[in-house]
Amino acid sequence: MKNQELWRKLHNLEQVVREKVRLRPSTCQCKLCEPDHYFECPNCRYLRPWCFGAADDYPDLCDYCWAEVQKMEHDVEHEITTN
Repeated sequence: MKNQELWRKLHNLEQVVREKVRLRPSTCQCKLCEPDHYFECPNCRYLRPWCFGAADDYPDLCDYCWAEVQKMEHDVEHEITTN
């Protein structure tokens, strides 16, 4: 098992345990998320709190993955306009 995959599984296990003991998600930034207010990002497969969701362009992605998509779109746009 790769280190990154192991890290993801440990992170997700922590989120599930926090829900069971009624603690908010560990990476909650707003301090308002309830214990069960998290989702699995379909790209990275991490469990993320609702407040760590992305913008309207890609509502299912977490903020990290959304930023990566935005960077790729910007790079492609830049490549098209410079060629």
